[in-house]
Amino acid sequence: MKVDSIVFEGKRLTYKRDNDAVFITFPKQLKKGNEYALRFHYSGKPLVAKRAPWDGGFVFSKDGNGKPWIAVAVQGTGASLFGIR
Repeated sequence: MKVDSIVFEGKRLTYKRDNDAVFITFPKQLKKGNEYALRFHYSGKPLVAKRAPWDGGFVFSKDGNGKPWIAVAVQGTGASLFGIR
């Protein structure tokens, strides 16, 4: 999938791709022990796991109440699953 933008504290951040890694430039020094939230905006078609959890990908299903449920199986693929272009 393609990263369209990354938002931190209401502002778009500058980032650089290096293979499947995303390196973010923050507007300020982040402090150890604090919690922060980032919002990643993606586009593209997600890789769907064929036999989760043995292969990597997104899992689309429904919960016991029939509501949509999404999970990821990343045991072998790792976080690079989100960097697929």
